[in-house]
Amino acid sequence: MSHPELAIIHTDLGPGTRIHSRFRPSTAPNTQLPLLVLLHGYPQNSSMYLDFVSQIPPEWDILIPDLPGYGQSTKPPSPDGSSRAHSKREWAKDIMDVVDAISEPGAASRKIIAYGHDRGGRLAYRMALDFPERVVGLAVLDIVPTSYVWNQMSIVNFNHAETLHSHHWIFLSSPSPLPETLINSNVDFYMRYTISSWLGTAQKNKSLNWVEKSIQPYTEPDGKGAARVTAACEDYRAGATIDLQNDLHDLDPFGHSTPKPFAKIPVLFLLSNSLQTRFDAYEIWESFCSPEKLRTHLIGPGGSASDTVGHFLVNEAPEEVESHTRDWLKEFWGET
Repeated sequence: MSHPELAIIHTDLGPGTRIHSRFRPSTAPNTQLPLLVLLHGYPQNSSMYLDFVSQIPPEWDILIPDLPGYGQSTKPPSPDGSSRAHSKREWAKDIMDVVDAISEPGAASRKIIAYGHDRGGRLAYRMALDFPERVVGLAVLDIVPTSYVWNQMSIVNFNHAETLHSHHWIFLSSPSPLPETLINSNVDFYMRYTISSWLGTAQKNKSLNWVEKSIQPYTEPDGKGAARVTAACEDYRAGATIDLQNDLHDLDPFGHSTPKPFAKIPVLFLLSNSLQTRFDAYEIWESFCSPEKLRTHLIGPGGSASDTVGHFLVNEAPEEVESHTRDWLKEFWGET
């Protein structure tokens, strides 16, 4: 598939921190439309959206950053060992700084739609929570909030079934340099194993270009690949500590979050059959959103269908995800 023209933008945000982004400017400028910000997950990078972008109508400006420390972006760990630099709150500030950097000088603060898969989904909802005056739409792909995942890792929940499924949350958040050392001993194997274990049956054991583009940055020499492994571990360490505490305050799994934090904005929730079977995912997002503005869709066949769609919705079921996304954009932001 041919890709639209994407400008490469580098935004320096401080010592050691540079955000690499791809930007597709609108070919039919509409100043009333927000900026669509596409946020990737682990262990991917902005390349996961290359084909997706070509299916979004041309009047939309689209920003696709590599998350801090991922892909071609750089961000060092917190000097104090707290992992705060890779918390979703700090990442949200970083991405908003990028948005401001690409905006016209003197222009009003740009409104955005935060659209994220996996770790990018966690960043997207944190952006909506911390910048409610600027985030006018939210899309979360195949996640429930961080606090719900940790809460599900319990012997009372199907004998630790979620702990076994999400074992990488514990492994990657382990103290440095344990996971980094083990991963870097055979990084190609680890990344391929991880991606394969999350794929649906329809794409397992196939040679997939998007998989190669996901893995390549981690295998670069001269310490570059190792730095990305460290950044990913710092992301998960933040998820086990700072992000969890922030989510417990804002998205409490014990039913104390009032009023609904996303009630004022349109929310798109796309999920795989795997997430649906492990969590009361619809009910979770319904508890935080207005029913009039929440749109939910199960991607791919459910149940025991032979060609299932796994976790990587954008890459495994592109036509379905693109269609639901276009319909959502059209419904809430006019003709597209």
